[in-house]
Amino acid sequence: MGVNCFEIYARGLIVAGGNDSSKWKWIYMPDLGRSSVEVEVAALLNASSFDVSKKFPTRYLTPTLQYKVSFIIMKLEGCEGWEDHPVHLKLVVPGQNPIERTEDLSKLPEKKWTMIKVGKFSTSISTTGDLEVSMYEDGSQSKKGIVVNKIIISSS
Repeated sequence: MGVNCFEIYARGLIVAGGNDSSKWKWIYMPDLGRSSVEVEVAALLNASSFDVSKKFPTRYLTPTLQYKVSFIIMKLEGCEGWEDHPVHLKLVVPGQNPIERTEDLSKLPEKKWTMIKVGKFSTSISTTGDLEVSMYEDGSQSKKGIVVNKIIISSS
C-alpha cells in the first residue's frame, strides 16, 4: 500500500439495494491480507442491477501525490450472470476528465480477494470537492455471487 492509504469498507459504501435481504447478505469474512481480522462485507444474492459507489472528500488527500483507486471483491462458487456483462468502473476527480473502464468479473478467480483497478489520478492544491468512485452493471439479467469488501485509495 502507499504512503497515504484510505480503506472504505462495505458498510461505508452506497450499495444499491443493500438493505434488501433478498438481494444482498451482510456477512463477516477475513479481510484482504489480514486473515485474523474479520470485516463486514456485502454478498450479492440475486439482483438484476449492481451498483456500488462512494464519494470521498479530496481534502483528506495530499496535494501533488498520485493516487490509485481500487475495489476489493471476491467471486464465489456459483457466481452467475456476469458472462458477457462486464461491470463499468468510473472515477470522477474534481476538475479532471472522468476515468472509465470495464472489467469482466466472470474471469476472476473464485474464493480469493481480488483488486479491481478503477483508475489513477494526481492531486493538486486546487483539487477540491469529492472523488466519485463507482462500479455498476445494470443489465436485465439476474446476477449473483460477488462479494464487496472495500474501496482502497492509496498513494503510489
